[in-house]
Amino acid sequence: MAVRPRQRRGLGQHFLRSSKLAAELVRAAGIRPGDLALDLGAGTGVLTGALARVTPRVIAVEIDGALAAALRQRFREVRVLQADALSIALPQEAFKVVANLPFDGGTAMLRRLLDPRVPLESADVIVDWGLASKRAAVWPGTQLSAYWGAWFELSIGAAVAERRLRSAARNGRRPPPDRPPGRAARSRPRSP
Repeated sequence: MAVRPRQRRGLGQHFLRSSKLAAELVRAAGIRPGDLALDLGAGTGVLTGALARVTPRVIAVEIDGALAAALRQRFREVRVLQADALSIALPQEAFKVVANLPFDGGTAMLRRLLDPRVPLESADVIVDWGLASKRAAVWPGTQLSAYWGAWFELSIGAAVAERRLRSAARNGRRPPPDRPPGRAARSRPRSP
């Protein structure tokens, strides 16, 4: 791709580079042809491309104007929104999320998605290791985790290897080698 991602301090950006990992995430999320899939924080489009190969109904949301423009050029069949994922109107119909969420906004985005009134079918997201382990923990839990747990099954998936992410996190620091920067977290509505 021609656009080189620029680091934006304070946004917690990190860019997925492995198309193989993106395809694995989409497969594990159970995306099927015809599903409405959201990629929140689409970045360079690696995950967007993996989603678009499975379903034509993809909405990619990216706050960075240059990256959003590059996504529009690269994926003409994908609806690309240049916006903060926290401010967009979520679909009124059932949808799935497969995303590499900005680490600084993970909890806020999960608050929006895991509202029982939102028609979310599933969310398979890469989030900060600490957030994933805190929210999916059985004990000790937080009040927010207990609330979400009543409506959704929360689990932690595989660690995302640091070499697969380009960190543009706050202060340009990378997590220590013994603690991966991200975890694949999964949420599914509980059956009644």
